[in-house]
Amino acid sequence: MPLKFRTKQLNIDNGLAVTGSLTVVGGITGSLFGTSSWANNGITASYVETAQTASYVNTLNQNVTILGNLTVAGSSSSLYVLDVNGPLLVSGTANLYGSVIISGSLTVTDTITELSTRRIKDNINPITHQLSNVLKLNPVHYTMKTTGQEQYGLLSEEVKEIYPEFVHNEGINYSKMVSVLIASIKELKMIIDNQQKQIELLRME
Repeated sequence: MPLKFRTKQLNIDNGLAVTGSLTVVGGITGSLFGTSSWANNGITASYVETAQTASYVNTLNQNVTILGNLTVAGSSSSLYVLDVNGPLLVSGTANLYGSVIISGSLTVTDTITELSTRRIKDNINPITHQLSNVLKLNPVHYTMKTTGQEQYGLLSEEVKEIYPEFVHNEGINYSKMVSVLIASIKELKMIIDNQQKQIELLRME
């Protein structure tokens, strides 16, 4: 016979072990350990959580609020490990290992940084002779079919022909392109300096 609690709030200090299903009408604050499913207001979502890593799956059109840290570890066998159709609020740190696909806009109120320290890299060599490749890039102005918004950028098909390492799943890694743009500016500066020296020599004759 199922055990039901008809109270507004149930506080558990030392843990609760459930063999079977657990239905909660309301919210859950704290940690859930194990592999099972829980239902909230008739909406079922599944979770897999350990003491330090949580893989949370919610494929329905519901909001997800996580009080604490969120760590998502993807796997090759699943297309989506974290799939939220609605707002996702994480009060803490969200650690995402793998690819993140966002269909829409991403708004960040702080800074997005990429780990780029020397200690994680081998075979470090300077980038040279990139000006000719950069000049092949074709900046375009276009309208997004899905939103109608006018934007500026590049076409991944064209970039792939020049820098295939900057294209992944039809997307362009614009931040990585900064390195070749800087190298091109330096190369162009050297050309200008050499031309300026030749002009000065001609003036001295």
